[in-house]
Amino acid sequence: DSSSILYANPIHISESTKVTAMAFVYNSKGNLVQRSNVKTFTYYFNNYDILSNYEYIVNSDSVTITKYKGNLSVLNVPETISSKNVVCIDGSAFKNATVKVVNLPQYIKSLNNSCFYGCSTLEEIYLNPVSQVAIGGYAFRNCSKLKIFEISNIESVGEYAFADCSSLTKFELPKVTKIGVHAFSNSGVNILVLGKKLTPILVTFGNSN
Repeated sequence: DSSSILYANPIHISESTKVTAMAFVYNSKGNLVQRSNVKTFTYYFNNYDILSNYEYIVNSDSVTITKYKGNLSVLNVPETISSKNVVCIDGSAFKNATVKVVNLPQYIKSLNNSCFYGCSTLEEIYLNPVSQVAIGGYAFRNCSKLKIFEISNIESVGEYAFADCSSLTKFELPKVTKIGVHAFSNSGVNILVLGKKLTPILVTFGNSN
């Protein structure tokens, strides 16, 4: 039980850590004469949040993040949890979060439906994956401030994935094979670079209603 440990020397912290502490004052006879109120501090390193601010599912060989509850504005999502690669951001995991910049881990394979839906503060997101990435429907819908989207090796884009992303003006999808209907409806995208593997598009732009 960490609450019973008395620290008389400096504590060295190398990772983002939540520390709950109380100070004690002893007299020359070793008797306790005063103690402070309990205080909690969180120390952040390299824009990594503490694991307790995530909800996640540990699978047999991978991890899926189901919810981010922290309040960092610049966030590096961990590559591993419990020594297993983080491969998926699940539906609504960052829905309505307050992050501005997100760096996703290289092992991500799937950004599920509505994972960043309505994240109105999100401006930049980065991912250089080791494998192909599938983006689910409504994944970034209503991310109105999103202007830098640097995720390479995208295999598929779901319906309404970037609808109403009014600040997004250019999109490159050289390896995409499928784009869902209304994927860019009411967005600011005016330059869309596609590859040769794309299957026929029914509706990519247009009114999202």
